[in-house]
Amino acid sequence: MNTQERDALVYTFRRYMADKLGIALFKHQAEWILASDGYQLTGKPAHPQATTRFVNIRRADTTVERMGITERPGGKAKVLADLAAYKSGKSWSGAFYLAGFAAVPGARVDIIGLQYQICTPEFDYLAEFLLSDRGLGLPYTRYHNQPKSGRMLIEIKSTGARFECRSWEQKEMLKGQERDAYYFCESYMLPGLSAFKSVAQNLRKRRGSAIFTTTADRPWVTVFHERGHGQDPGFADWHCTCGVHARENPYTFSQQEYDRDHPQKGGLMTRDQFAVAWEGKLGEYVGRVYNYQRGQRQFTRETHPEWWAHPTQDAA
Repeated sequence: MNTQERDALVYTFRRYMADKLGIALFKHQAEWILASDGYQLTGKPAHPQATTRFVNIRRADTTVERMGITERPGGKAKVLADLAAYKSGKSWSGAFYLAGFAAVPGARVDIIGLQYQICTPEFDYLAEFLLSDRGLGLPYTRYHNQPKSGRMLIEIKSTGARFECRSWEQKEMLKGQERDAYYFCESYMLPGLSAFKSVAQNLRKRRGSAIFTTTADRPWVTVFHERGHGQDPGFADWHCTCGVHARENPYTFSQQEYDRDHPQKGGLMTRDQFAVAWEGKLGEYVGRVYNYQRGQRQFTRETHPEWWAHPTQDAA
C-alpha cells in the first residue's frame, strides 16, 4: 500500500467512525485534523445536498452545524499543532485522529510523552474509540494499559495496526524504526523541536505525520505558530491551530474555576499564565525565569540560528 492509499483509507475510516459513533468535532479539533487530510473549513454552512464536502462541528452551545470544507492550499499537512487552552479537548481529538490508522494494514503509530503516565488520556480515549462496546468494539491481539511498568500497547487483530506509548526519558528506543505517525502528548514538557528532529527520519519512508497538542506553556512551541499559518512556502506542510479558548469545550469549562484564576478578579494566576491556560494564547515570556534540568533544553545553530554570528560555522 502506498502513502496515498494509506491516507485515503485513514480519512475514510475516520469519517466512518464519526458517522457510526455520532461524533461532532469542535472547530479547533476539526481544523487541524482536516489539515492532515488536505482540507480546510470554508467557514460557511455546507450545501444542504452535500454528501462528502462537509464536517459536523459542535458549537460551544452544544448545537451541531454542518460546515463546508475545501482543499487546503498547501495540500496535506504533515506537521500539525493544536495550541489550545487547558481542558479544551486536545487529548480526545488526538485519539480520534490516531484511531483512523486502525484500518491501515501494518500501521505503526507511537504516542510519546515525557513519561508513560503523560500518555494516559490519549491512550484511554483511543482504547475507548477502538476496543470498547461504546466504540467500535474491534477485536485485538494485544492490549496492555500499564503505564507504571511502561507497557501501553494496542494491536488490532484484523489489520495488525499497532499503537504504542513511549517515554521520552527512554528516547534511545525510538531510533531506527519506520512510523506512520508520531503523536507528542503535552508537547511543552519536551526539550524543544529537537524531540521531533531526532525521530523525523523514521517518518520519511512512509511519509508519516507528527502531531503536537499542548498548552503553550513554554516558549519553544511558538515555532509552530511561526511556521504553521501558510506564510512561509517552505513550510507549506506545517499547520498550526492556536488561540483556542477553554470556553470552546462546554463539557469541561467551569466559570467558577475561570473566575478563581482570573487575575483581574484577584485570581491565582498572573495575566500571562491566565492567557495561556484559559485563553489558549501564546505567552510573551519576556523576562521569565524557568527551572532548568540538565539536557532539558538545547541551544544549537539549528534551533536558534539568530544567536550565532555565523550560523554555518563552528565556534573558534
